[in-house]
Amino acid sequence: MQAFMPRIEITLSKIQHNARMLSELYGQKGISLMGVSKAVLGDPFVAEAMILGGVKFIADSRLENIQRMKNAGISTQFVLLRTALSQAESIVENVDISLNTEIEAIESFLIMPICIIKFIK
Repeated sequence: MQAFMPRIEITLSKIQHNARMLSELYGQKGISLMGVSKAVLGDPFVAEAMILGGVKFIADSRLENIQRMKNAGISTQFVLLRTALSQAESIVENVDISLNTEIEAIESFLIMPICIIKFIK
């Protein structure tokens, strides 16, 4: 009996094409796209395909995935979708935008000397 593992088949040209179509559609309305690399563990090739398609931001829920893309030479604005308080200093050093809903996370960033906080109402 052969066990089958789940897998994702990725066609980078299709990701780039879809990103381009959405970027053109929403760009006409002044909206920039954010591609999420969570499902592919921050794969740099997928991130690059999204960027070549016109995506302006790459988001992930794990700092390690963002660091993987940066180490691979991906140059864009990175968004962290969740914040682990234990990684606050590393987040400030590696991420352009961090989305936070917990007051404890926001307070931890307030003590960071190089952090700029923008509150959105």
